[in-house]
Amino acid sequence: MAKIIEFTGVPEAGKTTVIYKLKEALGDYRVKIIDEATTKMKKDLPDDAKNKVTYIVADIIKEYVAAINGDYDYILIDRGLYDRYFWNYFSYMNGDIGEEEKQSRDLFVLHEFINYQVDLLIVFLVDGEEAVRRRGSEGRFVTKEKMNFYGKLLQDFCQDFNETKVVQVTTTNKNVVEVTDEVLQKLV
Repeated sequence: MAKIIEFTGVPEAGKTTVIYKLKEALGDYRVKIIDEATTKMKKDLPDDAKNKVTYIVADIIKEYVAAINGDYDYILIDRGLYDRYFWNYFSYMNGDIGEEEKQSRDLFVLHEFINYQVDLLIVFLVDGEEAVRRRGSEGRFVTKEKMNFYGKLLQDFCQDFNETKVVQVTTTNKNVVEVTDEVLQKLV
């Protein structure tokens, strides 16, 4: 049975880079990577498309179900349903959606019929200044203040998450090899 690991975290913390380095480091193990649905959405849907959240969640579920029915040792999920659950919380705390919309999205993301389960949730954190440096400059979303706010909310959110084991990895002032080695130690 595959060990299922979801990765979430602050933008520019290095999640995707580390996921692909982990696959290399796991060598002969059968590893399935479920790529971030939001990235795929940007290629598949126009910017003004409605129901983007539905598309993202449906894509994650489709990939998850296919993976758990496959023959893998590890399934590495780049921003899965727990990340979407956090995003609902972030959007609410940021004032982008109201309580009713948050509750509706939460029910959709974590619907009991999906039975989404992971063995380990790895939360990547990086300070806002380094996130901006890695991005190259501040943008619409990646600003020092917003990344620090995002990271603080993420840490608070994951404190008492559920029965899923949660591990936080801080990537500030670390290179990809150091972070990959740290994450590998958590997998065994």
